[in-house]
This record gives sequence, C-alpha cells and structure tokens, in this order.
Amino acid sequence: MTASRGPSAWYMLGALGAVVVVAAALGVAQSPSGADQARSDLVSAATATLHAAGYTEHYLGTSSQGVEELELTYQAPDRLSGYRLVAGRRSYLAVAGSTLYQATSVSTTGGTAGLRFATQPYAPASRVDPVQQDLSYALRATAVARTGDVYSFDVRLGAGAVAHFRVRVDGQYATALTAQAPGGALGLTVTDINAAPPAFVPPASSLVG
Repeated sequence: MTASRGPSAWYMLGALGAVVVVAAALGVAQSPSGADQARSDLVSAATATLHAAGYTEHYLGTSSQGVEELELTYQAPDRLSGYRLVAGRRSYLAVAGSTLYQATSVSTTGGTAGLRFATQPYAPASRVDPVQQDLSYALRATAVARTGDVYSFDVRLGAGAVAHFRVRVDGQYATALTAQAPGGALGLTVTDINAAPPAFVPPASSLVG
C-alpha cells in the first residue's frame, strides 16, 4: 500500500487523471426538464451519503492488476477502518487523522486477536475512502438519465476513454455505484448509513515499535 493510491490498489478514475463529464447520458431518453430533475435527485442523494456521519461499504475493483476487494467502515470526518480480502486472507487497516495503521495479513478464519499494526503518515480518510472518492463524480454529472431508482451518466477520462457510471438511490441516499472503463471496473455498496459502528483505531498496545 502507498499513500498515493489509497487503501485500494486501484482507483479507476483517480488513477487516470482529470476528468470532464460527458454531455451525453445513458439509459432512457428524457426531456430537458426530466434530465434536470434526474440530475437534481442524484446530486441530492449523493450529497446525503457523502455528508453522512458514517457508513459501511463493500468495494470490488478489477483491473489489469487483478481483483481488489475491501470491507470498510467510514466515520466522518477522519476515520476509516476494515480489511482488504485477497486469496482468502485479510489485511486489516485503519486511517485516523493523518496516520495509517496496517497489519500483516491473516486467515479469514483466524480472527483479529493479537494483530500488530505498523504506522505511517497518510492522507486523511476522506481522501482515500472509495465512497468519498468515487461517488463525488455524481456531483459533477451534467447529463443524467434515470431508469427506476438507477441514475446513469458518463465521465470522460484521458486519451478519449469514457467511464460509464450507474448509481442506485434508495430513499434519500445513494446506496450503490458501478463504473466501467477500458481496462477495469468497480462496484460499491453502501449500507448502515448514519447507523454504522465506529471505525476502529488500534490501541497503543498493538502498535509495532
């Protein structure tokens, strides 16, 4: 893990540089007023999720580097904790303030007792949380199509590539996101919005050194 990449080994959009939202929507054709309402509803739901006191999330990303799966809890404004799942093993991590805590990987059946965490300076949790990073693209969408509770829009990447986003809204919150682009895809599911347990911070007794 490096501070430049965040807790995920692959942030599809952040890794590919600046983006511009494409003025062409996916899904069912809508009148201008309908498209404006779809965008307003999407921005409202995305904002509610991004400004929540906390939530739990499941992230799954695929790229040329392989598959990345994360189970995380975000606690505003500056805590994130959970684990990365790779080949049947869990690597536990936490971000609190400007510090990253990371443990060596353990079996999924081995439990967390006795874990030892190394620390290093790190970016704030809000800058590396997948939901905070990826859902924020919905706030910049200028052409949005709606089909039921799913909102779709495109984002232009560098070199002419386009990412296709779909965001599901349940009630007042955005609760799921998928994005596909050349070379990879990602999916996010957000639960326990404003009702998640606190993100954990490893106790001093578990720190290495």
